Amino acid sequence: MLRMDIVTVIRYKIQNEGKSIRRVAEELDVSRNTVRKYLKISEPARSEKEPRPCPVKDLDRQLTARFQALVSHYSFEPCFARVGEGHDKGGVESRGKVIRLQHLTPIPQGESLEEISQFLLGKIEERTLGRLHNRYLNVALLVVDEVGFTPFNKLEGELLFNLLADRYERKSTIVTTNLNFNEWVQVFGSEKLTTALLDRLVHHAEILTTKGSSYRTRNKKQKKE
Repeated sequence: MLRMDIVTVIRYKIQNEGKSIRRVAEELDVSRNTVRKYLKISEPARSEKEPRPCPVKDLDRQLTARFQALVSHYSFEPCFARVGEGHDKGGVESRGKVIRLQHLTPIPQGESLEEISQFLLGKIEERTLGRLHNRYLNVALLVVDEVGFTPFNKLEGELLFNLLADRYERKSTIVTTNLNFNEWVQVFGSEKLTTALLDRLVHHAEILTTKGSSYRTRNKKQKKE
């Protein structure tokens, strides 16, 4: 069963962003059948079990002054367990987990619903980018084609730099470009970031320079002839 945040991401990417089931399954590393399943239902179905009997519920227990102060401060219901009884101990631990989720899980706040929505969408995007980063980080050979074909904005440049910097001296990377290194600043928009990126790419690298006409243009001429 998937966590609710992953289900929300699946439904948002398909229903709002219009992505295909195959693409969402690849991005989130889940099967396409799983994506289809959670598109049909709003949330994972939970089967409620009957509560187990609590053998210490009706026992007369006395709280210490310290525990009374703690319960009063947090407005929690005190739970008891008999020492050495796994059944009682597990019940108290489960209740403690529920209390933590109810009272200690941060809830997003904002002056408007739009502000809260943007905050949550940002969190979803961060999670997705993190998954993609880890996915490409562990690829044995990463090919980055046509660097410089279109310029990057600040965020895109930083994301690419972070990925290549994390792969530095760990995994193999091939980069193709039609630009000289001194022209890369125009692509990334930051001289410091470009210098740091090139420093990592050039170190241990084999630089191959090709000259001549485009093979596409050459093939087109041969067909005309």
